[in-house]
Amino acid sequence: MELCAMTFAMPPGISPPLAVSVPILEPILEQLRRERNEAVAPQAEAGPVAEPCTGEAGLRSSSLGCHASWYRENLSHCSEAMLQYEWAWMNGRLAALRQCRAGEGGELACPPEPRLEGLLGESQLFRTLLLQEFASRGLRPQPPRGTVVASEEAWEITSASVRQEWGIQP
Repeated sequence: MELCAMTFAMPPGISPPLAVSVPILEPILEQLRRERNEAVAPQAEAGPVAEPCTGEAGLRSSSLGCHASWYRENLSHCSEAMLQYEWAWMNGRLAALRQCRAGEGGELACPPEPRLEGLLGESQLFRTLLLQEFASRGLRPQPPRGTVVASEEAWEITSASVRQEWGIQP
């Protein structure tokens, strides 16, 4: 599966996803393939079973593959309105990280350089997963239509007014 080869007709004003080098993604994609195959094929041998990658484990783990599985799972439970919010949220996150990398972070709390590059790579992968979710549902990203809270992804929105602006049901 070639993540960077995907093309979409992007709405005006929204930049296309940045290509992420395949060597970075290949181990992640391989891990995701193994997880998918293990979930489908029953274990032949009895013995200890590895704990599945959950949101909580994904947050504690430094494994990008686990984070990607957790993110994909969250996306699968999103409504169309939530996906549109997540699109705007992810583009804002990437813009902020790029500002940090360019030394233009201003008032942003920019992480140290090695962490910044990791967050950029992770965010670009997540943006690709988000585009895949849109495509799998026959949807297209739209320009933002409401307030985006930088600290809250689509499944974390606490503000009733933000939920209402985006048409996200409580």
